[in-house]
Amino acid sequence: MPAIVQWLSTVWNTLKTALSWLLDGFLYVLKAAFFFVFDGLLTAVVSIVGALDVGSLITNLAGAWTGLPPALIWVINATGIPTGLSMVFYALVVRMILNLIPAAFTRI
Repeated sequence: MPAIVQWLSTVWNTLKTALSWLLDGFLYVLKAAFFFVFDGLLTAVVSIVGALDVGSLITNLAGAWTGLPPALIWVINATGIPTGLSMVFYALVVRMILNLIPAAFTRI
């Protein structure tokens, strides 16, 4: 009788260990899948934001104004005003997008 109890205990511990490994593997795959999707989403966002070159747009607009002297255009570029304005523009876009996210979930 003690041999049967010992065998059942061994089988139970083996099943418990196998189930633990299976659950750990499933959670790892689930985590990797979510990471893959999130990484792809962030890669797309970085590509879209990188394609929006607001700094050169502002520089071109400043250069298009023929009334501005070349020295003023140089000062605008040297002080980094186009880069600063593009950062402000991107921050406003991100804020607008983040403000839309809760509205999508609350209007179900």
